[in-house]
Amino acid sequence: MKRYTKTLITEETNLGNLIEEAIKANQKEDEAAAAADDGEVDTGLLEDDIEELEGQLHDEDFEDYSEFLDNEEASDADLLEFLSKENERGGKT
Repeated sequence: MKRYTKTLITEETNLGNLIEEAIKANQKEDEAAAAADDGEVDTGLLEDDIEELEGQLHDEDFEDYSEFLDNEEASDADLLEFLSKENERGGKT
């Protein structure tokens, strides 16, 4: 049966060649797209954003963010503890 299927696909219907041609065409399209992209990143926008933000962030901002992260971590720990207790009691509230 495998031999018949292979013969049917590769020889009689010429499906094997069609599949190979489609794969080659896809590879050529991918190569063309990669060549058009040529890996360069537009840093103009990034530089503009950095210049715009310069002088706007202060030590207090970083401290506030650190405090926010600490509070989130504490809230997560409290929630995890609550859920663990609920699970131990069988999910009954």
